[in-house]
Amino acid sequence: QMVQAAVENDVYIIIDWPSHRAENEITAADTFFTRMAKTYGNIPNVIFEIYNEPVNTTAWSSITSYANTVASHIRQYTENLILVGTPSWSQLTSYGGVSATNVAYVFHFYAGTHYVGTFGSRITAAKNSGNAVFISEWGTTSADGKGSANESNTNDWFTFMESNHLSNCNWSLRQETNPIDNTTEGSAIFSGSAFLTNAEDLNNATYTSSGTIVKNYLSQHKSSW
Repeated sequence: QMVQAAVENDVYIIIDWPSHRAENEITAADTFFTRMAKTYGNIPNVIFEIYNEPVNTTAWSSITSYANTVASHIRQYTENLILVGTPSWSQLTSYGGVSATNVAYVFHFYAGTHYVGTFGSRITAAKNSGNAVFISEWGTTSADGKGSANESNTNDWFTFMESNHLSNCNWSLRQETNPIDNTTEGSAIFSGSAFLTNAEDLNNATYTSSGTIVKNYLSQHKSSW
């Protein structure tokens, strides 16, 4: 349903493997992405993120071995973009080595925790070495998703992303209540935890302070296709 909606609205969609240990799930991931590539490979809207956030994997070679296996089977059906997560929590401490064409390495940031002055150089170094970078998750708050939006640091990232032509995806759409500590997702675009599954609910949804920042950014940098 989500892929169909993306196609009908001329937007990209990322089919993601949201794992911290994908190299230990290679059979399941490979089967899944082979099926997805065979099904959606002729649709240019679809991006395949084969590893979201490596966490405890210390060897980059383990990630590239996994990625090369999965990517090779995706390439049997499509040349669509493939995204590969990086250590640790996709902080781009390592990159390169995936042999498939049209691959980008993933960076994630949360403006309240990660600063352009500290982390921007990693992106610059990766690009300067001939590796594409895709920011597939970023937020305006601290990395735990709690607290208020840090608008100043977020604006620094906006400037950096635009000047470096970095594709990026904001996290997340709606607030969810954590069942463990009852906290809410401060980085969400829309307030409330209700599912926004129809036009009426979406039109009636209220922006959070973070959502207003994101909306203004997207509105100011929209372009004609």
